[in-house]
Amino acid sequence: MKDLETLVNVRENISANLLDGVKNRKSDFRTFTLCTTGEVPSGRTVVLRGYDTKIIY
Repeated sequence: MKDLETLVNVRENISANLLDGVKNRKSDFRTFTLCTTGEVPSGRTVVLRGYDTKIIY
């Protein structure tokens, strides 16, 4: 594993894990829970089906 002390390495590590989540059904990054709040908190399970390394928000 790369050294995670720089933001660039952290970003590369996250990107690699997200790409693995797209390809590997058993990856911990394949499914995750997205939670939002409004009047009532709500959680949804999301299945990662695609990831584009060129889109950065």
